[in-house]
Amino acid sequence: MDLLQHNRIAYESVVEHLQHSDRTCVIHPTGTGKSYIALQLIEDNPDARILYITSVATNLLEL
Repeated sequence: MDLLQHNRIAYESVVEHLQHSDRTCVIHPTGTGKSYIALQLIEDNPDARILYITSVATNLLEL
């Protein structure tokens, strides 16, 4: 996957942080590609157990 430069920088920070911790987060504005960072992490670590949590503003009564 070819990440955009700002996401490549964030991805490298995530990888470095995960060497010292078991969790991390990326705080970027909406629509800047945070999901691609997570997908890259999953792709690069196929044997890892990764929990990816996101929020969705959905009215469950309308489902």
